[in-house]
Amino acid sequence: MEKSTLTTANKYLNTENLLQVYSKYRNDDTFLLGYFMETMGSYLIFQSIDEYGALDGYTLLAKSDIADIITDTNYTTET
Repeated sequence: MEKSTLTTANKYLNTENLLQVYSKYRNDDTFLLGYFMETMGSYLIFQSIDEYGALDGYTLLAKSDIADIITDTNYTTET
C-alpha cells in the first residue's frame, strides 16, 4: 500500500464513512463496500456491506493489498 493509501485507510478507521475498496489482486471492476473497523499490524478488519445495505461479513485485508480507497461514488453516498 502506498503511503497516501495507508493514510486514507487510517483516516477512515472506526468511522461511519462507507468506503469502496479496490485490491491490487482483484479484477479492476470489483471492489469491497463497507467500513474499516480495526487495524491489526499489517492488516485491517473490514466490515463488508451487500448491495442492500446489510452486513455481508468481515474480511481481513492485508494493507499491502489495497490499491485504492474511494468515498464519493454512487455506492458510497446516500441519494
